Amino acid sequence: MTDETLEKNVRGMWEAFVLLTKNEPVAIQMQPDEEKKSVVGRVTDAITGAERRHLKIAFVHDKDRYTSGWTYAHELGKEDLQKTFGDQLEIVTVDNIFNRDQTPEEVLKELAESGCNCVFTTTPRLIHETQKAAVEYPDTKFLNCSLNMAFSHIRTYYGRMYEAKFLCGLIAGVMTEKNVIAYVADYPIAGVISSINAFARGVELVNPKAKIKLYWSTRKGIDIPEELQKSGADLVSSQDMLTPGTALRNFGLYRLDEIRGEDGETSFEAGDELALPLWNWGKFYERIIRSILSGSWNELSNLDEAHAVNYWWGLASGVIDIAVSDDLPEGIKTMTGFYKKAIMRRSFAPFEGYLTDQAGNHRSESDGYIATADIVKMDWLLDNIIGEIPDNETLGDAARNLVETTDEGNTSEGVKILKSQIERS
Repeated sequence: MTDETLEKNVRGMWEAFVLLTKNEPVAIQMQPDEEKKSVVGRVTDAITGAERRHLKIAFVHDKDRYTSGWTYAHELGKEDLQKTFGDQLEIVTVDNIFNRDQTPEEVLKELAESGCNCVFTTTPRLIHETQKAAVEYPDTKFLNCSLNMAFSHIRTYYGRMYEAKFLCGLIAGVMTEKNVIAYVADYPIAGVISSINAFARGVELVNPKAKIKLYWSTRKGIDIPEELQKSGADLVSSQDMLTPGTALRNFGLYRLDEIRGEDGETSFEAGDELALPLWNWGKFYERIIRSILSGSWNELSNLDEAHAVNYWWGLASGVIDIAVSDDLPEGIKTMTGFYKKAIMRRSFAPFEGYLTDQAGNHRSESDGYIATADIVKMDWLLDNIIGEIPDNETLGDAARNLVETTDEGNTSEGVKILKSQIERS
């Protein structure tokens, strides 16, 4: 770099360095803001036609809709966005970002220089590349789908899936006959562990005798179908998203039916689905685009502008939902609906009450709740769960890379050292 370039880059990212000196660098927005516009703003819109101005946005995915249920869910959200705004939006999609001739940095640079007003990177693996692009192109709004990241130039977003998982746990706790429920998780990152615990909390609330056996699909050498055969469970909570092009068709919470063969041997196979947690990314993307069009993007209420901003919306926003089987008993559907409404009204919280982890530690605050920051950073499991959070060394390469990336964005030793250096200076 020339001296001029170096100075420009340092000035551009200095705010991010300063952010690391704060005790709470991330401001989490739990609910969408009501879109309010001043009289001046409305008059300006009438003159300039701001509400009808066109935006160019981009979606950048780790994989594609045919090989990843996660990508497919975001693609459905993108399609909803296109239907809502029509020709007001020009949408660019980039799939398989890590398997292209260009580097991710080059792709993001090209998108910014092509006039994109907003770029959504839908995987935490792109957090660092997204931050670098945001520093270099401050006129483009960059958002990364991750949780609790202390980066000031971008906004991150995620859903409180644990609220829907809690409801699934309620159903599982009532419907199990063996008092053993299998739970298949993928990546041990922020958001996933809180979902496991919320499911276990739902089970415990209605059935204190039941246990949850936890399995990680991303562990090296694991055979999930074989583990489920040996689990002794009659219900399974598994993946929540459909992946087109795969033969697997079992999602959410489903029965594990016992089958006796002609030779007298017993096996188990997936049966009826009971409930399915849902991601509705279209709701999120619509709100973000409307905030840009209305000018309320920079008017987040109750947030300190010196913080990084993370959207973490739940059932009340519509980003998260749950579908339940029509075949469930009416009483269970009524119970599920009651708790869903209570969570949406914030008159009940999934982690409300006396909570004990596997080591026997009491995890609730004195008021019977767990603080939002502690939900985000959960690294422990409730005492009705049989299993553990895997070490990085036991994970497959893709999972280990993702976990290490999200760790670097939060509490890696390098960030701690950098923070202490800045404080001293």
